[in-house]
Amino acid sequence: MMNRIVATGAALLVAFAFAAQTHAQGVTAGLSSLFDTIDYGDTFTGTDDGGIPGRPYVAAGLPEYPIENSYGNPSTHYVQQPGSAFSIASDLGPGFVQGTTPLYPTDLGGNASGAGSDTGFTQTGGNNLGFGVEYYLRDEFVVQVDAVQVTDRVDITAGGIPGGTMISAPNSLSIFFRGDGSGNASLYNGSIDTPIQGQPGYESFNTGIAAWNDAGNGGQSRWYNYAVRFDQPNNEVELFVNQNSLAVIDLNTFAGGTYASGFANHFVSVSTGTGDRTWTDNFQVGGFGATTGMPPQPHPDPGNLIFNPANFSGPAPLAFWDFNEANGPVEGRSLNFAYDRAGDRDGSFLGTAARTDGLIGTVGAGRFNNTDGDAV
Repeated sequence: MMNRIVATGAALLVAFAFAAQTHAQGVTAGLSSLFDTIDYGDTFTGTDDGGIPGRPYVAAGLPEYPIENSYGNPSTHYVQQPGSAFSIASDLGPGFVQGTTPLYPTDLGGNASGAGSDTGFTQTGGNNLGFGVEYYLRDEFVVQVDAVQVTDRVDITAGGIPGGTMISAPNSLSIFFRGDGSGNASLYNGSIDTPIQGQPGYESFNTGIAAWNDAGNGGQSRWYNYAVRFDQPNNEVELFVNQNSLAVIDLNTFAGGTYASGFANHFVSVSTGTGDRTWTDNFQVGGFGATTGMPPQPHPDPGNLIFNPANFSGPAPLAFWDFNEANGPVEGRSLNFAYDRAGDRDGSFLGTAARTDGLIGTVGAGRFNNTDGDAV
């Protein structure tokens, strides 16, 4: 249950539910109490334990994974932050590599998260973590993930399509959950980082998250469940730890309106700032009721199309692709993928799209060379 206290003054709606958070607080994807309809979910179960194909237990990261369950929504792959590809491992041994900053909670035994860490989680070593998926489906939604608390922060972000780090995506808003034992969190819009503690109405804000190396835990870190409700119509966000509501933040007034411009819903992601290792599990995104669906995205410059569906008087084409590997097929779409005319992604391209004169470029069926403005 959400335990809310409404603050008076400064037009701020604030919620506090502070208590020392305990371990084994993972939330299995599909079993969240924060929404009734899941849109995307992933338990990161290894293939050998019944997970989907292509998820071996290995120590080295892989560049691309399809999301485990799209629940009837457009299928998608994870976009990973450059230099931070994750692998699938488990705390029962396969692929697992212990870190130092932080230390994984091996003292809790197998399934330390209480939500399937014995059958698979993401593991990133030597770099910070960053992964996410295209979204668009709702204007009010919850992004939720289990993670072992890291040295600096665990981030949840909603915004535009990232071109590099997740928290630097255009028109984005990130929530940083701090791992230093301060109980603090902050808002970040790509340039300004504002701690919540100390802002008017939030003087008692506290996540209850222990330090990543807390002596009471034997110097080992702990699993927590992190979530943010992003609400575009009301221009607010709500923070949760272990599914307890901590605060509802009015972006129009918080920090003098610094974040009043809000955020996009094109992409949702999880990332970290840490030492040498990160583990996450049970990534899920959802809301209440049916989604509005992903709207079809027109080509940004139909005048360059050899075959232009908008001006076509015959039967509707079966599919339509734009092979722009540099910037995505249309504004707001992710990199290195092709979409059909309805907006569904039907493939990915691992090489560089190029035109071969005389093969198809001269017969009128299609041309491939986005730098020249050509498209299918």
